[in-house]
Amino acid sequence: LAIYSFAYSLERDNFQTVAMLGGRLGLYNQPDLSHVFERLYVLKPTTVLGVPALWTSLHQLYEGRVDHMRRTVGGSREAAEQATLDELATSFGPQLEVVSSGTAPLTPAVREFLWRLFPEAFIGEGYGTQETGLITLENVVQPGVTVRLRDTMEYTSRDKPWPRGEICVKTPSLVGGYEDALQGEVSSSSFSKGGRLDGFFATGDVGELRKPKAIRRRGASGRRKASAPPPSLHVIDRVKSLFKLSNGEYVSPLALEAIY
Repeated sequence: LAIYSFAYSLERDNFQTVAMLGGRLGLYNQPDLSHVFERLYVLKPTTVLGVPALWTSLHQLYEGRVDHMRRTVGGSREAAEQATLDELATSFGPQLEVVSSGTAPLTPAVREFLWRLFPEAFIGEGYGTQETGLITLENVVQPGVTVRLRDTMEYTSRDKPWPRGEICVKTPSLVGGYEDALQGEVSSSSFSKGGRLDGFFATGDVGELRKPKAIRRRGASGRRKASAPPPSLHVIDRVKSLFKLSNGEYVSPLALEAIY
């Protein structure tokens, strides 16, 4: 089921892949997500590329049904949770293999809920932009992608235990800039020229870059070689979402938006 707009490169790529493999694609063309679960019940897809709003809505539906069952039927919360999980999983059909989410991070509670709801499916969270393409999958920086952080407000490369800052990336599919009306100030602030960030795109997201230590292993020749797992990138905020209080403290509303 295609929930993203075709303005997203991810959905266009998905459409092309499905078409080339002889599959079928359902298009959700409503302005909001109020009817999406009805469509899923009819379609019973193998893959759902969703957004956090979709999975958060499903989690809220789950919590509401659990509470309703306990008030009307009684019994333990564990029994009500399992009955609700079984009911919701059945509505997606037996063919579901891939569940994904993008555009913004899932909350830990919603992610854990998806693991419980779809224990046999692959659940993946991707991160990227229209300008760069895919940057991370399951927080792991993808091959060919270079990530650097730029200090911004209270986030710096000196933060402990991991450096934090605005995510700047260079990818194999990075666009060269914006056209016509978007040229000028917007383009120059997003596409860096000169210095350590020359050729990098500034995403506007704040991230925490974790680089695991190298592990020394003995190779076939008997020599020990050091190899490090790929770095992981965790999106923790938006640069422009921060606002400053009268006492000088920066506050982010993202955590509140995820709850309310």
